[in-house]
Amino acid sequence: MPMSGTSARSLLISIRSFSMNRYQSGFFHWFLAFLILSVTACQRPDPLKQAVISGDLDETAGLTLRITRIDTAGFTLVDSLRTDNKGTFIFTFEPDQPGFYLLQSGTKTLSSLVIFPGDSVFISVKEGVASLRGGKEAGLYDQFRQELLRAEAVADSLGMMLSLARDLENYREVRQNTDSTWAKTLHDVRETAMSYLESHPDFLSQLQVINSKVQRTFIFDQVADSSWLYRVSDNLRLTFPGNIHAQAFANRVKGIRETNRAEMRAMGMMKKGSKAPDIALPDLSGKSKNLHGLKSRYRLVYFWAPDDALSRKTNPGLKQLYETFKPSGLEIFAVSLDRYPDRWRAAVNLDKLWWANVNDTLAGNSRVAREWLVQKLPLMILIDNQNQILGRYTSLNQLEAELNSGSRR
Repeated sequence: MPMSGTSARSLLISIRSFSMNRYQSGFFHWFLAFLILSVTACQRPDPLKQAVISGDLDETAGLTLRITRIDTAGFTLVDSLRTDNKGTFIFTFEPDQPGFYLLQSGTKTLSSLVIFPGDSVFISVKEGVASLRGGKEAGLYDQFRQELLRAEAVADSLGMMLSLARDLENYREVRQNTDSTWAKTLHDVRETAMSYLESHPDFLSQLQVINSKVQRTFIFDQVADSSWLYRVSDNLRLTFPGNIHAQAFANRVKGIRETNRAEMRAMGMMKKGSKAPDIALPDLSGKSKNLHGLKSRYRLVYFWAPDDALSRKTNPGLKQLYETFKPSGLEIFAVSLDRYPDRWRAAVNLDKLWWANVNDTLAGNSRVAREWLVQKLPLMILIDNQNQILGRYTSLNQLEAELNSGSRR
């Protein structure tokens, strides 16, 4: 490790004093000179390891920019500066290993970057949109990032279209058209992402691609697309064995593998066509409500928890599916596993979950959770009007694919 300036000076003074008092030989003076040069060299940055990030900010002078490193446990400021009178800037720093960074201005993130020691990356920012070139991976990854930005723009326009058409007579037709466009947009981005992963199996930016999303929808589902997660983890383990991001992802994938194995065992025990156990739990009014008493063409038993982040992220998408398929006979029986009923009621109202809601204060230790083999949250199990199991899903993407297949319309 390089010495600090103070430590180096202290060492030199001590050696010089020691040499004057005990040694006067020419050899020792030669050795001392060599040591001084070595210490000085240790304090100098290695030009081969320095990363240079330069660019222009659409002629915006005097704007404060920051380079922030993304760590596995948070963010670390690397450097900050002001653009010159022409809006140009240049950052120079020495990364200790390949990693992920953000170019930021105020509260806005202009771009994400993957930076290697020795990289030279140029960033052009026009009208708030950054484009990159150069670097070992930065420029190539930015081409994929631009695809994500285009998909985000499509999603924004579709959302606005739906909002304007909500009170129109042809709302359902508009909704079908926007859903179709949205599905195609996600499909195209996913195809681009898979091509990137296949073409660059030795890239650290595989991590950014495998974790990318359009608005709140992840391109790769950790259950349905687990093989892709396993593949990326194996690639990174071979190419970046000591990288903190690769190690963190490997730990995450290890947990996913274990959960998926447990879920596969549960699916084998609760096969399609088997009888679904009844559920009787208190609803929002405190009265007991049972699953088998809910009559509809088919029902979705939805296990979730208000304090489970993935459940809360799933709720908005599930509401959209409910709105789409309710006219076809879908009802939802949502089973919350929460020890605190007040927190459950607050989450139902906050997320506007207007379907059949019950709660089990025994949470994961409940008899219901054991009978239904709940391994992780959220869990969705589709049953018919004869209480027979039609399918078991651990992600909204799996459920949506089943509902959109036409078999439930």
